[in-house]
Amino acid sequence: EMAPRASAKVAASRNAARLLHSPAALVRAEGLTRAAAAAGMAPKRAYTLKRRNPYDVHVYYSDAESRARAMELRERMQVKFEWMRFHRPFDRPIGPHPVPMWEADFSSYENRNRWDEVRAWLESEAGDLP
Repeated sequence: EMAPRASAKVAASRNAARLLHSPAALVRAEGLTRAAAAAGMAPKRAYTLKRRNPYDVHVYYSDAESRARAMELRERMQVKFEWMRFHRPFDRPIGPHPVPMWEADFSSYENRNRWDEVRAWLESEAGDLP
């Protein structure tokens, strides 16, 4: 089990699979991942939202079956949130992401207030993709 760290965002991002004990959907919110928030991790100082694309979503998968479910979720999300920008899937680890994944972001700072809508939808629709 990982102890809380000053840099919860970086630690959780780099260790997402270990934190969640399986490949997972990683949803970042104001500098904390859902996994870090659930683990009780918090930054030492308040987070200030910068005037840029503030949020993104990562959905991880590990095998053909979880990839199919992740791609089906992606298709439904593209219909539901047409304003989001969807990036191509990576079927291998890339950068700090320990397993294959796809990413979508909020496209611009103007969409920053839509976080709750996206988070709620993902929590209800992701099924067992954590």
